[in-house]
Amino acid sequence: MKSSRAEIPRLGLPLGGDRLVLGVPTLRDAPALAHALRDRLVTRTIALPAGYALKDARAFIQRSRALYEEGSAYNLSVYLQDGGKLIGGCGLRDIDWNHKSGHIGYWIARPYWGQGYATEAASHLLRAAFRDLRLHRIFTGVFPDNPRSMSVLRRLGFRVEGRSREAHLVGGRYRDFVLFGLLRREFRPFPSLEIPSEPARTP
Repeated sequence: MKSSRAEIPRLGLPLGGDRLVLGVPTLRDAPALAHALRDRLVTRTIALPAGYALKDARAFIQRSRALYEEGSAYNLSVYLQDGGKLIGGCGLRDIDWNHKSGHIGYWIARPYWGQGYATEAASHLLRAAFRDLRLHRIFTGVFPDNPRSMSVLRRLGFRVEGRSREAHLVGGRYRDFVLFGLLRREFRPFPSLEIPSEPARTP
């Protein structure tokens, strides 16, 4: 049975800490989003086609805001706390309210790689997913040639759960996906973020 809107818990936004803020994107983000996602080294890790344009960014933002209003997905922009510059995205989708699970994804613009921003952004969203949405399990997939993303997931407590063979057609060829999963009790938050408590079990 599908939950009514009134029954669906919501994320308390914005999320963030000393370095980052995560919030629902606005159309003001479109130029920065399009610029960042024209970088093939970024888009190849998240299976976006080449030639990401301003119209694509605007359409994504409008769709993301509609999904947020529905409470069915959270495609959040990642901003620097100091100055508010957009440096990436972090989202939660495919939420199954019956089984308390959801899919996380994230990306960071190339000038900001190697500074812990992906780990920190994902940690903020995971904490909120377990705390506010009361989810039990988060899952995702990573291309085998993306060791940076695998390192992010392992630092947060994710475990490899399998491999989907030739699951995505990217650039004219099929690519495998390495599957990762995280249970609430396994979550290792980014330093300074508290661990969400396990909800009381009902008989």
